Amino acid sequence: MATFILHSAAILLFFSALRYVTGFWLFSFIYSFQTHISILVALVCVPFLIARKRPGLAIPLFIAAIGLGVHSLYLKGYFQPSPDIAAGTPEFHLLEFNVLGDNTEGAAEIAALLESADIDAAVILESGPLAPYLDRLSERFPYRLGCGEGTDTCDLMILSRYPLENTRVDNLSDLRRHRFARAELEIDGKRLTLVAAHLTKPYFDDYHTEELSVLGRRLSRLKGPLVLAGDFNSSILAPDMTRFVKHSGLNTFHGEPATWPVELDRFGIGIDHVFAREPLEVTSLVPLDDNYGSNHYGLRATIALTQN
Repeated sequence: MATFILHSAAILLFFSALRYVTGFWLFSFIYSFQTHISILVALVCVPFLIARKRPGLAIPLFIAAIGLGVHSLYLKGYFQPSPDIAAGTPEFHLLEFNVLGDNTEGAAEIAALLESADIDAAVILESGPLAPYLDRLSERFPYRLGCGEGTDTCDLMILSRYPLENTRVDNLSDLRRHRFARAELEIDGKRLTLVAAHLTKPYFDDYHTEELSVLGRRLSRLKGPLVLAGDFNSSILAPDMTRFVKHSGLNTFHGEPATWPVELDRFGIGIDHVFAREPLEVTSLVPLDDNYGSNHYGLRATIALTQN
């Protein structure tokens, strides 16, 4: 039995470690759980190390699990220092939330949350349940992209207290429509581009990687300060996400909070993200206290509008 348990743990860790060799889509979902798998395997090894059973397998497996776990935390930015932001720097406050397309029961509470939240803009995904509340929300957010503004779909939506200029809504692939949106806005005299995206799940063939490639090319054509928010359906541990963040020059708050699945609360993984591009810096990123009937937790982000 000891051999079977350790061999099973070794196989699980092996599949997690394949991220260093291949980004094959079939394993991409596993890669997002590298931290969890590493901790689980390390814990499995502990009783065998204490009892000194099968040390020839338990010891190297434990060391490998610790190594992979530490590296996953490094990739998540846990060891990065907080940005040094000068006092008085203007800030952009953003809420990102995948409210779940059939979440009609929680829609009223989510609308009330948006009305009361101290934010400048919101990126809402699968926003259909909020359609009956758009008139009410327009009093708080007079500017909107999505749900009838710039598109005939009601999925991805940007709400803003500030005018949205040079707007665009487009597809990321041929799988689903209108899951890319961008707009320029000005806050305290600082102009920035806000981009919203909703990517396909990573186990739908190569769609996730291809959509990230499309998104990356579009970001490269946008000049100046930029904020990107949305549901990426992968943590930054997935190889295609790691490459995307690096090549796009994006930063996020160190140690992103978990947003899915809500059943695991803070022990889940972060598949919703808020990124910024220099000179902007994400200085705070916290999950909402409630999921309001969604299968995701939303995020509140504070972005410092620093200048070069």
